[in-house]
Amino acid sequence: MENFFLPVVFHNLKNNDVHFVIKHIEKKYMEHRNAANEVRYGEINVIPLNSEKFVMFEIGYVRFLD
Repeated sequence: MENFFLPVVFHNLKNNDVHFVIKHIEKKYMEHRNAANEVRYGEINVIPLNSEKFVMFEIGYVRFLD
C-alpha cells in the first residue's frame, strides 16, 4: 500500500490558482501521529514547471494533477 495515492484532476492547475490552495492549507490538516504517538506534520510535495507554475502537487496520499 506504499505507492497508493488518490488522483485529483484540476483544469488549469498550472496557473496561479494552485498558489491559493497551497497557501490556505492549515497545519492541522497535515498532522499525523507515528507509532510512538508523537505528532508529526506532513509535507507538500511539488513538481514545478517554473517558479510560478506547478504541474503537480501532493499532500499526503492525495495527488493534484493538471
